[in-house]
Amino acid sequence: SVFAAGKKDEAISALNLQLSNDQNQLFAKFLLGGIYGSSGDQAKAERLLAHCDPNNPDAAAALATIYLARRQPADAIACLERALTAEPEWPLHHWNLGVALHQLGDLLRRQAPRVRPESRVVRRRAVSHQPDEREDPASALLLRQHRAL
Repeated sequence: SVFAAGKKDEAISALNLQLSNDQNQLFAKFLLGGIYGSSGDQAKAERLLAHCDPNNPDAAAALATIYLARRQPADAIACLERALTAEPEWPLHHWNLGVALHQLGDLLRRQAPRVRPESRVVRRRAVSHQPDEREDPASALLLRQHRAL
């Protein structure tokens, strides 16, 4: 590929030209998102990767790494669940899921001192509620893990 040969600007131009002719070129979006992500332009990478084929585990995993870098674990978990559905044996997806859950735990611990005693009742009610997997996959995952404890 042109990018692998060290010609990043040429690769970006070629992929942008391809996308200007057809915005439905999902693989071009994936490649361009990967180039921007590896070059440090996370905002452009996110915009492109978020519009890739939702069944592409590589795009979902790449988007998850952006969310992990931004410390957005719930978004990363949602992407990694898609990646793991397609590639359940891929170790990097499991590793990144562990990182996301660790980040989520850090966020929850930082918020813990702000929890008032009466919120325990609210928490019990929330745990009895089943979130919709399609609307809130991260909350559904956390609830499944909480119930497994």
